[in-house]
Amino acid sequence: MFTLAGDGLPKVIATNPGMGTLLDYNHDALEVPFKETIDLVGILADYLKTRGRQIEVGGDWLKDTESGYFLLPQIMMIQPQPDAYLTGTTIQINHDVVAQAGIFEFQYAIGANISESIQEGYRQWYESDYLPLLDVVSTSPACVTIERQDTDRRVILGQLLLLGLADDEAPRAENFAPCSQSEFCNCCLYTKLMDSFDDIFHMKGLSCLRVLVGRGAEGEPIADCRLNGEEYPQGKAVLLSYAAQIPGTAPGTLKQYVVMHNTRS
Repeated sequence: MFTLAGDGLPKVIATNPGMGTLLDYNHDALEVPFKETIDLVGILADYLKTRGRQIEVGGDWLKDTESGYFLLPQIMMIQPQPDAYLTGTTIQINHDVVAQAGIFEFQYAIGANISESIQEGYRQWYESDYLPLLDVVSTSPACVTIERQDTDRRVILGQLLLLGLADDEAPRAENFAPCSQSEFCNCCLYTKLMDSFDDIFHMKGLSCLRVLVGRGAEGEPIADCRLNGEEYPQGKAVLLSYAAQIPGTAPGTLKQYVVMHNTRS
């Protein structure tokens, strides 16, 4: 356990749509109705421990003791599906050095029950978002990084997820030049679009881009872009323009978390 008081307690970001860490959910539509208590702090803490993280809990917050990150998980929505549940959650992240103001991100997933759905959202978040964030405070980055000699800024690329794209529909590296890899890789999307995000690259502090680009059910271009959890319309416009260039017609999306930060304080 850890204790934070007064100015030591991170403040919840006002635009974070999370609605609390503890929820009593009534399963009224079931043949045998019952009430289930959902503890998001406990679910996230248990999952992070399975990934080898040393976690302390203090009220609504968790602390990853090795990295120094403070984490606030909150519920946003629950939608029953046929034989499953769709859940939406948020995780706010603060750090005494690299993220004092805090950032937040969304997690959506489907599972056989509410807890499994939330845990699946946390698994995806860990692999796509949290690993590059851990690299920010690590001396031995595990993710793909991009550095330029004219600045102390560094880009850390999370896992590029190809969602709903069949192998023969997946864009190849030549569509994302100047990537030098022979196959589609984590740097392809960012290296194609990095000039459009140059203003964010040169910002001070931690800048986390969530990029999502692809085709909808009718083959139409779709995109979403967030900066530190907030909607970023300029980025969305860039991605929509790019989505129109993706070859093929099958629906599917590319999704990636891109972290930019200063390597020197």
